[in-house]
Amino acid sequence: MCGISVIVNKNDQPVQPETIKRFNDLVRHRGPDGEGFYHGNNFALGHRLLIVINRSLESSRQPMAYKDLQISFNGEIYNYPELEEELIKEGYTFHTKTDTELILAAYDRWGEKCVNKFNGMWAFILYDCKRNILFCSRDRLGIKPLCYTVTNDMFLAGSEFKQFTGIPGYSVKLNNKAAFDFLHYSNLNNDDETFFEDVKMLCAGDNLVYDLTSHRVNIYQWYNLDKITINESISFEEASCQFEQLFMDSIKLHLRSDVRMGASLSGGLDSSSIVCAINELYKGKDITTISSCFTEPKYNEIPYVDAVNAKTGFPSFKVFPDIQEIATGDLFENIVYHQDQPILGGSFFSEYKVFQTARANQITVMLSGQGVDEYLAGYPEFFMFYLKGLLKKGRFGNMGQAVTSRSKKHCAQPDQLVSSFFTQLLVRPMKLNVKRMMGQSNFIPQWMSKKWFTENSRLRSDPNPLLGKSKYYDIHTLSKHELLNFSLPHQLHSEDRNSMLHSIESRLPFLDYRLVEFSLSLPDDYKIRKGETKAVLREGLKKILPPEVVNRHCKMGFPGPDEEIFGKNNKMISSSLKEAVSMFPGIINENVVQLHEAYQQGKIPYNNILFRVLSLSKWAKVFNAKVTALFAGAMCIHSGGLSWM
Repeated sequence: MCGISVIVNKNDQPVQPETIKRFNDLVRHRGPDGEGFYHGNNFALGHRLLIVINRSLESSRQPMAYKDLQISFNGEIYNYPELEEELIKEGYTFHTKTDTELILAAYDRWGEKCVNKFNGMWAFILYDCKRNILFCSRDRLGIKPLCYTVTNDMFLAGSEFKQFTGIPGYSVKLNNKAAFDFLHYSNLNNDDETFFEDVKMLCAGDNLVYDLTSHRVNIYQWYNLDKITINESISFEEASCQFEQLFMDSIKLHLRSDVRMGASLSGGLDSSSIVCAINELYKGKDITTISSCFTEPKYNEIPYVDAVNAKTGFPSFKVFPDIQEIATGDLFENIVYHQDQPILGGSFFSEYKVFQTARANQITVMLSGQGVDEYLAGYPEFFMFYLKGLLKKGRFGNMGQAVTSRSKKHCAQPDQLVSSFFTQLLVRPMKLNVKRMMGQSNFIPQWMSKKWFTENSRLRSDPNPLLGKSKYYDIHTLSKHELLNFSLPHQLHSEDRNSMLHSIESRLPFLDYRLVEFSLSLPDDYKIRKGETKAVLREGLKKILPPEVVNRHCKMGFPGPDEEIFGKNNKMISSSLKEAVSMFPGIINENVVQLHEAYQQGKIPYNNILFRVLSLSKWAKVFNAKVTALFAGAMCIHSGGLSWM
């Protein structure tokens, strides 16, 4: 895994070596094994190297040349040996035995359509001398990041937003759209917007072509999930068997590495499946599991972690995060800096500690279970949409059976499930639609400026499908939304930044595109069956999993008890919230301080807005950000995170 950089001077002057080096050095953590540069007439490529395949530094150096091509590449093409063999038959020769050289040869053979051949995760910037263009690409699901900005003088692209702060004269400005989504909706990474006002993310499955002669940018989508239709002819048994085969093949591909490997193990179904599959395929392989553990009963997954470790016999580490570490010292600021954006809660800290432990034990590649919840209906809202699909088809008997089964397995009363269903998917959206038709605004939080809310609510809407978006009427459509626009992009951003902060490559076997496409093609009843989610996974992998993991019903993931921070650091939190009010004039008001005081006095339950405000203020400080609240008839400006006017 690596860091990539490009600077283009639109005045067609050469890029100074110190400029591209400074830009590139800001992602040194992504590639501590080496650096490299390529200078063209009016542009420069930069690269930071983390060696994972082929331990030879010389053969892994980037930017790498091939004929009239140069590339700076971040990621892994897992099927590169098979593609290399295909190209050798067509007369191509290879010297480095790396997937980087494979990309160059594939582009030489198939042009921009080469990306359709790749199975992996990637973001790369390729210079084509003959066409005088930069060809930039991001993988199908956006596992690896690529951000960019276009100014009057430059085109800049890289792996992380912070790289742009290395450009002389560049100053960070808060993007009000991203801040509104974060503060009001608790949303992150739902589109191409970033917290840096003028920086965009290249979307998953998109290519960007920059013409170095005309300085025109062309962005187009090369991959989407719209082509996938439901396969009604496959049986549940066949689907479970095929899921197992595809998953096992994905594990084989993701284990291609020349460095020490590990796996995140939460004790949940997803991470346990990865660890047990490795054990099934390669008994005795040197894989280490790392688990973030909590002893509080509502967070405790240790029994499931122990069951998997006992079955596989892999060496393991348990880390017990102390959430109070965030409240003291510079750790909070360090995490926010490397995330390039504020964080939503303490779960980021749990993930951070897993990768920190991996690095301390010389592990360079970690496998993780992200992605399967999105396409196998793992989240609670999927059950509501499952019921909605049954209701739409008139399958009332099946609705009753599903509610009864789910209530037994999840210790919930049937009437509670039915009430939740009608409230979330029928009553609440109906009320919201009526209010919109009558021109009524949404509820304005007391801690937020009314003018700022009004201005931004006209431009932004909550992408959460439970809030009245009628187009998300079934699991298939909801899954695509979660994969590309809601849940997964945020998880991928966090996973990438937390892993690369510790110079670790994170791999996600459940996001093999073949597995994603196959699972999306399955009927809803194969994902939720007898009230339980991920049915084909449970059935297909039950032979290799401990029974207690297959049959567990609660989902925790990486928990983070945020309330503990606010319960034990009253004076510090109060001071920080007051400072945040002064840092964001015209956006956040003093009512957020009163909200915290009411919580401390036991008058109200904990509200996550306290953490979000604190986190946003940390972001503004570490990036010395200018905050401008724009609305009709007024402007408030704050500069540098320490003073305002």
